[in-house]
Amino acid sequence: MSSPRSASATGWCVPRSTPGWGRTASSNPGPTHPEPAVPNWDRGKREARIDDGLILDPEAPVTPVQAAERLALRDLDYAGARFPEDVRRDSQKALTAHPDVMLLSPVFRGVERDGPGSKVGGGVHARAHDARKALDFSLTWFEPRQRGLIP
Repeated sequence: MSSPRSASATGWCVPRSTPGWGRTASSNPGPTHPEPAVPNWDRGKREARIDDGLILDPEAPVTPVQAAERLALRDLDYAGARFPEDVRRDSQKALTAHPDVMLLSPVFRGVERDGPGSKVGGGVHARAHDARKALDFSLTWFEPRQRGLIP
């Protein structure tokens, strides 16, 4: 069994995550994903799922800001030597074969500081507070039992 890390040696945060890209951007909750007026820490209460009410419709009306973001994303493709040639080729073809851009809802997840970088510390959640609640559960209930500190 590995020794538990001290709280001072490990840093955690809950950044906004870009769905499907495997990246996280350090962005705090903002106007598109507000904090709850009264945070609920009850572990038994389930919040809305990430995809509740989500309809993928490229023809749906969008705000001017969303339209600008879609236009900015239209020309993005996989480029660079770290991607295999067939992936880059398919990505280039997809720009014309599938020109629609879908803006997905932001998601949040716990992230653990790992030396100079970070690593994912949990699943995705629809709200920052839901990710904090999951992190609280992991650190106060799950991890101590997983490490044999609490029977």
